[in-house]
Amino acid sequence: MNIKIDYKIISSSTFNNNMELFIYSDQEMISQFEQQLIYGNPSCFLVTGYRGSGKTSLIHQVEKKLKNQTNILFIHMNFSKYEKYTLILRKLIRQIYLAFSNHQQYKVLKNSDPEIIGQLELLYKRTFNDVNHAHNDKSINEFETSLQIDSNLKKLLISIACIIFTGFNLTFNLLPTHLNSLLLLFTALWAAIEAIKLTSKFTKKTTKTNEMNIKSLYDDEIAEYHLINILKVIKKHKINIVFVFDELDKIENEDEIEQSISELKPLLLSNLANFIIVSGQKLYYKFTDSNTVDDSVLSSLFTKQIHVRLLSDNDFRTIFKNIVINKDVLSQKLATVYLDSLILNSNRVLRKFINLISQDIVWENSEGKILINEEDEEILITDSKLLNIITSIIEKHIESLELSEGIKDFFVSQIYKWVQKMKLYNKIYFSKEDIYNIEKDYIEKSYPYWCITQLDQIFAFLVEELKKNNLLDEMEKDIDGEKVIQYKWSENANIKTDVNVKDSNQIKSKFVLDMIEFEKALRNAYNDLTSNHHSQNKKPNSLRSLIQELIQIGMLTNWPSNQINEFINLNNKLRHGEEISEEDTNKVDKYTFKLPKYLYQLYEDYTFYVTKKYLEQYNFDVSKPFESKIKVNNYDFIARNRIEGNADILFEVIHRNSISKKDITLVHKSVQLLKEYNIETNKRNKMVIFFYSKNGRKSFENYREFYNEFLSNESSDLNEDVTLFYASEYRSNFSTGRLETYLKQVIEK
Repeated sequence: MNIKIDYKIISSSTFNNNMELFIYSDQEMISQFEQQLIYGNPSCFLVTGYRGSGKTSLIHQVEKKLKNQTNILFIHMNFSKYEKYTLILRKLIRQIYLAFSNHQQYKVLKNSDPEIIGQLELLYKRTFNDVNHAHNDKSINEFETSLQIDSNLKKLLISIACIIFTGFNLTFNLLPTHLNSLLLLFTALWAAIEAIKLTSKFTKKTTKTNEMNIKSLYDDEIAEYHLINILKVIKKHKINIVFVFDELDKIENEDEIEQSISELKPLLLSNLANFIIVSGQKLYYKFTDSNTVDDSVLSSLFTKQIHVRLLSDNDFRTIFKNIVINKDVLSQKLATVYLDSLILNSNRVLRKFINLISQDIVWENSEGKILINEEDEEILITDSKLLNIITSIIEKHIESLELSEGIKDFFVSQIYKWVQKMKLYNKIYFSKEDIYNIEKDYIEKSYPYWCITQLDQIFAFLVEELKKNNLLDEMEKDIDGEKVIQYKWSENANIKTDVNVKDSNQIKSKFVLDMIEFEKALRNAYNDLTSNHHSQNKKPNSLRSLIQELIQIGMLTNWPSNQINEFINLNNKLRHGEEISEEDTNKVDKYTFKLPKYLYQLYEDYTFYVTKKYLEQYNFDVSKPFESKIKVNNYDFIARNRIEGNADILFEVIHRNSISKKDITLVHKSVQLLKEYNIETNKRNKMVIFFYSKNGRKSFENYREFYNEFLSNESSDLNEDVTLFYASEYRSNFSTGRLETYLKQVIEK
């Protein structure tokens, strides 16, 4: 089935801002949030939720709705790691300047209050450079006294002599009286003038100078002081700044998260702007517990707490419908169970849901499609059943609890996590403690450990529902004298999961899974080969007897009996929940990587067996690797034509679930070997490739497309001589009739 996807909607570059994808059911809460930002006093908000649940999208949604409010300015800052207050302050100043300089109120404020804009620009520059501003004040006081005497002795003596003569003349009346009076007046004036010119100069001057140099300082305290002043002026001009501190949940250390908030506390409580702190569940748990902690920073910091809940099943279905182009396929069962599987494996996290879709998209002629293999239907049906069970438990036992939204999400998340852990064990037994451990998983970590009673109850509900739906088997074991309940997925549960082989339990699970696939393949091969000849005989029940039967009829050759017995014994122990030794654990590790080789050997032996029996009637001798001047034994087997001059047939068996670079290299080698064999035998031979895959035709089509392209470009003369056959079909990889039909087509060519 093909589901066409509108990939542009879910591209990583637009996802966070795409309101069509984000769904938040509590529109009344969003409306209250918006009105608080517009009309309320500056406040501090805490927005919490699981990573990828849509917290940032919620903020973008609110911001988009308020974009027409000219007096609101959103300033975003990301906290992907802990940083000291010094760096936070610098980032804060930069973001204010950059966001505000692009705001329409910037020019208005620059005209009305250019000084504050200048301060903001200076602060911004100082976050990058060391900018100093110097000022010099100088004061001078002067006091001067002066006495100056100029002297001309000759003229002074003459003037004095004239005065004496005039006095003498007055006594003896030598001149007339009127002349005598004029002479006296003249000489007196002359003497006075000469007396003034008779000077000597003496000067004394006193100067006092006061000088002061002022140089501006810049440190965190001063920067904070200026920043607060700027925020005051901005608020005075009725510009509402909303700071968004995002991605605090990426800081793994909880103490560092709390320390960051504590350092920002004076600013958060300044009443100068709105602050939105976006964080994850861990801070939410600390916030809910803060009322019980003496003098907690968190208890009095936030005006309002908003929790972004995990989406519901219906939310995900709506999202999926929005991104699907050919919506008519959504009503088909395969598409329905595929969507349920996506929801289950996303753990109800929106971002993970989108990533799972993106992972499944393949491109064809510039169109993005999801190709759902019919072979995976049973796996998808199991996932769908698991999702329905989880949804039922949530509706009955969690949503009815009188608890906060964040704690309800905690319980919901734990159920999904438990199921994913259970899936990792697949066909081996596990206990409750293997899935969740109260001490290690909750008490030692920052989880609300006071919810332990409810956790135990919810786990019990989950186990009971799985058993009721025949998906889980239960058994009681005696371990060291103590009765222990263990569980295992039943035969009705078709489980598929990505296995991390670094974990010992997951290695065991992978080994059991591979053994189940291996035994299923052996039984299918046996049933196919004996359907006509041994229909009345009792079919072998055990894996060991099944292998022995196939060896007796000549299908399996050169299989090491000691290794077969060893991994069969390990399989029996693991599937029956028995304890295994450290030595056995090491063997499991070894056979986990060997089993795929045995499975490939099975497909090769089966194909060789059917081909040999069929082609011998057409004058062919079919044999496994043979001696030759060239390395034709790189092929799995060959059919030599008994008729002189007629073509031989080289065979290769491939078992793949995906195509890698290694296969591309093998294409080059196989074509080259066919050319060399043609030269050696001096005839035009044929090559047949049987392609087995449990993932359906997708891998085969990719392989054939590349092979045909290579032949056309590099060896077009061999186009008619190489035949590729898809040897797998839905639910069965073994069909003698189908293989013989393929071989007949080759013979007819």
